[in-house]
Amino acid sequence: MNIYDRIVKDATDAILEKIPNELKALLGSLEETFKSVVKSSLEHFEIVSKEEFDIQNKILLKTRQKVDSLEKKIEEMLKNQTNPSS
Repeated sequence: MNIYDRIVKDATDAILEKIPNELKALLGSLEETFKSVVKSSLEHFEIVSKEEFDIQNKILLKTRQKVDSLEKKIEEMLKNQTNPSS
């Protein structure tokens, strides 16, 4: 089950939980209607799982460290180029 489906199911369950059973019996398609509304609303958001977010965060951190390292190397190379006697 992807993240959108889980959110839709959780939201629908929470909403339907608040509706009296007598009303649910009268409105048989209520659950599908709620799911449809919630799903179409969520499609406007870019939602990722916590796990995916953490993975991307680690990748970003490693990339930042590599960029910092390369910047230092370039700085050192430029410094040595303008100051060859050092």
